[in-house]
Amino acid sequence: MARRFKVSRGTVRRAFDELRRKGVVASRRGSGTYIRTRNGSGRLGLLIPDNSAAQIFQGFTRHFSILGQRQGYVFILGDIEDGSPAKRMRAVKLMVRDFIKQQVEGVIFRPFIDERMMRANREIVKTLNAAGIPVVLLDSDIVESPARSRCDLVGINNVEVGRRIGDYLVSIGRKRIAFLMNGHFMGPSSNWRKRMFGVMGAVISAGLKWTKKNVIDVRPNDLDGIRKVFESGLKPDAIVCGNDQEAVVLMPTLVSLGRRIPDDVAVVGFDDVLCAQLCTPKLTTIHQPVELIAESALGFLVSRIADASMPAREVTLDAPLIRRGSTEKVV
Repeated sequence: MARRFKVSRGTVRRAFDELRRKGVVASRRGSGTYIRTRNGSGRLGLLIPDNSAAQIFQGFTRHFSILGQRQGYVFILGDIEDGSPAKRMRAVKLMVRDFIKQQVEGVIFRPFIDERMMRANREIVKTLNAAGIPVVLLDSDIVESPARSRCDLVGINNVEVGRRIGDYLVSIGRKRIAFLMNGHFMGPSSNWRKRMFGVMGAVISAGLKWTKKNVIDVRPNDLDGIRKVFESGLKPDAIVCGNDQEAVVLMPTLVSLGRRIPDDVAVVGFDDVLCAQLCTPKLTTIHQPVELIAESALGFLVSRIADASMPAREVTLDAPLIRRGSTEKVV
């Protein structure tokens, strides 16, 4: 193990001591070290609202299922489909009730990003914790930054990756950079909001102007709305979208208005899902390390089940920028 993970033998010994302390493994003199049999149900909950509509979270679901099987867990999927806030709230309560009924040992929860559902996020965690079920958050917290909840959190640094995009666009000569947003996804704890702040910080640091006109609250397929953006005075030469799906929908709208991509307008997304690679031109985007995020989140949950007294932990993983033809001619 020391050779495999490129650490010292002492580090491996300390790791096994910690696993023994948590009851995960047991050592038998003259025989070896073994994983202990769990007394729990072997079931975990995975609650990802709008999983069916978001490609990035379909990838998470697949990886969690694979990783869970390797460790002897079965994931019960909670997929809350779109609808009114009241309808979604009812669906959430039923799903949480089902998790408790099935005696799941822990839940991985990606909070709602719709600002109308912020109260639901807190109620979900409160109800599960009251039932003795630990929760690990995926992608974002349930409280407004810089505050932190008492839950473990795994994701990427959205402000940093937003700034990475902004710095890149400035470096290739773009001077009128805008962020395309959806109002319901720009709540105080929204990752879209954090990404926008990162882009804004890079633009301002470069000595370029940033006003409320740089934030476009228009749907990407709204032809008249996008046309008005270019008639408003900003005339963006780069548009950053909250995710890849928004960017892929925006590009044909720009083409319909006679805007060439990337010559007239560069377009950037987030997540690096399949549509980013299938569109024309291919989309420049931030690559989310889905498998590593899933592995870290499951590791947090398993250790939290073994020792609920640990302080809340947070890990932010690197998310590289993938340059493609939507921002510059890529050879």
